[in-house]
Amino acid sequence: MFNPAGLMVDLWDEEVPAGAERQLKYYVINDLYQDWQGEVHMPIVQQGQSILLKSQSCKETALGREILTFNRKLPSEPGSCTIVAELTDAAGKVNRILRDFNASSGG
Repeated sequence: MFNPAGLMVDLWDEEVPAGAERQLKYYVINDLYQDWQGEVHMPIVQQGQSILLKSQSCKETALGREILTFNRKLPSEPGSCTIVAELTDAAGKVNRILRDFNASSGG
């Protein structure tokens, strides 16, 4: 389903070293003709548990785009991980995207 308030995570690596620190960019895109306001939640999920949660309030102008940049330490344990990026507006409507990657032992 199309949601005019969108989100994208700028991480294209399929594998990253466990415990690595990365500067991740979260693009908030507002295709509405009015301002949008809400929360951006950015947990990383590993083995079914949300870890490394970050959240930030966001206000985007009509037809605007904002780039939220965070230095994120990735999970220290090797294994499959998912970045979950969610936008939640004042009415409680959620737009969610997922980005899978593997935290490798580097060995």
